[in-house]
Amino acid sequence: MYKKKLPKINLADDIRTIQTDRIEELKSENDDLKKRIKDYELRESSIADALLIAQKTASAYESETKLRFMLECNRLDNYRSQWLGLIDNLTDAEKLGEEILRTHALLDQCARDMHKIITKEFGNLSVANQTYIKETERLSRVLSNLNTSQTMPKSELQRLIDEFANSFE
Repeated sequence: MYKKKLPKINLADDIRTIQTDRIEELKSENDDLKKRIKDYELRESSIADALLIAQKTASAYESETKLRFMLECNRLDNYRSQWLGLIDNLTDAEKLGEEILRTHALLDQCARDMHKIITKEFGNLSVANQTYIKETERLSRVLSNLNTSQTMPKSELQRLIDEFANSFE
């Protein structure tokens, strides 16, 4: 029998072609990955900037809120001092019990509202929260120790009410 000659296959050329194609694929994939890394790096700096701005804004809000809280405490202390001074200077007697009870109820409600707000906004504030709680307790004790049987003339009571109303304008 006679054997037919098969065409000669050059394996080295085929392997070189396959390897060249694979190298091109890997280069392309490498370029794509480099582009994705650049995109991530751009996003990373953007996110870092946003976080920095958010931290600064949060710090500013916290400082502003603490300042407002301290100002409100000061305002309430001045209000309490004003009323205690007026009560101490009374010479004529007129029933103050009802007015004192209303003021006491108003101060208690303000204290409860502020306590809720502070607890909700800041959680547990160390110094400011403790100062607020001590001041509320002190105000409660002072108001509960007032003698509600003191009286004053209606004209004096009306003058005090007008003066109090004008202090908020």
